[in-house]
Amino acid sequence: MSRSAPLRGLRIVVTRHGEQADDFCRALRAQGAEPLRFPAIDFAPLTTSLPPDAGCNPDRYRWVIFTSPNAVRFFPADMAEAIRNSACRIAAVGVVTAAAAEARGWHVDFVPADFSGRALAAMLPDAAGARILIPRSEQGRPELTAGLTARGASVDDVATYRTVIGRPTAEQFAALAQGVDFLTFTSPLTVMNFAKLAETKPDAAVACIGPTTADEAARQGYPPDIVANPYTIEGLIQGMIDYVAS
Repeated sequence: MSRSAPLRGLRIVVTRHGEQADDFCRALRAQGAEPLRFPAIDFAPLTTSLPPDAGCNPDRYRWVIFTSPNAVRFFPADMAEAIRNSACRIAAVGVVTAAAAEARGWHVDFVPADFSGRALAAMLPDAAGARILIPRSEQGRPELTAGLTARGASVDDVATYRTVIGRPTAEQFAALAQGVDFLTFTSPLTVMNFAKLAETKPDAAVACIGPTTADEAARQGYPPDIVANPYTIEGLIQGMIDYVAS
């Protein structure tokens, strides 16, 4: 293994979509890998119905919580502007989501040390008695809302976009069939959709970005060999480097 390119020559499947896949592929190439795009997911906006007077009075919320960069991306523009000029605070699950929120002009007040919705629900300051807005995917998992409700918060859980199955090209299917070294999964839906799309199960190591994704991978018949720690793309790549070196 080359120290300067520890993943040299390894074919690594990237199941992310769009700009997120671009960033991941660049990081893999920097380690010598050959990334293979196989988009298992895509995204579509929803016509969002926010709670009455939320848009004109964001100060009613103590917190707005973003669980992914896409939750930031699909947040309604009029509400986004109102939040910038309000007293409500912003929380984000993970540094990538926090960076996306800051790029829209918001100050992020809280990011849990453990980048998961479960950890954010447990650690969010001043949750008891707070009214909280969570814009999310239509297929969002319940742990965050349930955890905050259990702590005495009143949660407005609003779907602003949906995650749909990706449409890999014929060339991408052909590249997958030629053999790969790693499958990477960055959310439970990337696993579920890949399992639907893949014509055969590749003989490859499985790398997951965190325990929630790893649990879904195991349920779908893709037991994980690697679970990133921390739960970031950098952690995922380091996990693959360590796996190759072991």
